[in-house]
Amino acid sequence: MSQAQTERLGSLEIGRFVAASTVVLLHVFGDLPRFGSGPVAEFSASLALMVPGPLAAQYFFVLSGFVMMTAHRYDFGKLSAVPRFWWRRAYRIYPMYWLSLAIVTVFLYPGLTPRLSFMLISLVPVEMTEFVSQSWTLRYEMAFYIGFGLCLLPYVGRVLLAVWIFGVLWCWRPAALASFLVCAPTQALNWAAHAAPLFFAPFDLFFFAGLAAAVIRLSNTKVGIAAMALGVMIMVLAGPAYRWGLSYGGPLTPLATGSGLGLVILGCATLERSGALRVGAWARRLGTMSYPLYILHAQIMLLVGKVLWGRLHTHGLLLVAFCVVYLVVIFGASAAAAFWLDKPLQRVLRRVRLWDGRLAASAR
Repeated sequence: MSQAQTERLGSLEIGRFVAASTVVLLHVFGDLPRFGSGPVAEFSASLALMVPGPLAAQYFFVLSGFVMMTAHRYDFGKLSAVPRFWWRRAYRIYPMYWLSLAIVTVFLYPGLTPRLSFMLISLVPVEMTEFVSQSWTLRYEMAFYIGFGLCLLPYVGRVLLAVWIFGVLWCWRPAALASFLVCAPTQALNWAAHAAPLFFAPFDLFFFAGLAAAVIRLSNTKVGIAAMALGVMIMVLAGPAYRWGLSYGGPLTPLATGSGLGLVILGCATLERSGALRVGAWARRLGTMSYPLYILHAQIMLLVGKVLWGRLHTHGLLLVAFCVVYLVVIFGASAAAAFWLDKPLQRVLRRVRLWDGRLAASAR
């Protein structure tokens, strides 16, 4: 296995954990008034409106594209790489998601139908009907995984990637160009976007920005710093368009924010690869915890709310203390799920091979 396939950059893992924690804070601050009243509860509700949750989601998307291209840049044109890629994505996404889904289904099962059950369990990127509220991002991830996996196919893969990128850009082109660029192929793209909207959404521009950042492999520290500085400058200039992380902006805003985030990620990766930026193993442990934290925190909050509903109503410093305990419970339970369940399970599933036409245990 190549270095690119095993590489885990600690600086990006820290970013992943910070992004997941941002989403948690957004939801906890918004939820705190359920357990108290007074100035602290009002301040918490106001604070929730200032947490840049959308920016965290954008970072996840760009980082996903960066990681995919970094890990599979040498797999284009290899047929066996397609099922291997899909299998790796599946065992990293589904176990923790299914655990989160199981928790919330205990309370919402009367609304289940066979079709809805299939849509929830499979995460098929067709429509956005969720029991796990934050799993809407996973629908876009699944669309990207399906599309990127097909782009690894021999002969047609790179063509598919080019058509896909063009299709996303076409679907979200400025309206002023629409009347000048109408022809049969673009009409076909319009139909494709209507039939499979998650595959041709503005969020895909974030993935593509991550792909582009991974293609540009830098080794010079000064160039890496320049890339990071340019990314920050783009994010600052585009700040009003996405309300400084509080919204996703217009259809074409992802071109700016995706480029900015991609350059920041590229800069961090370059600095770490060159040795100018050093982080310890603790950073990778934070990265291991980030996905369980992201996908499980709302369900942990649901369980806490069910236990304390009508039994707790406080204010002042007691509400602040409760907020601290609330966060400790969420982060602690997520860490336990990450290191005692998800990581051991992934270690086992990583040894399973689903390609070469058979199911076999890896010799490694």
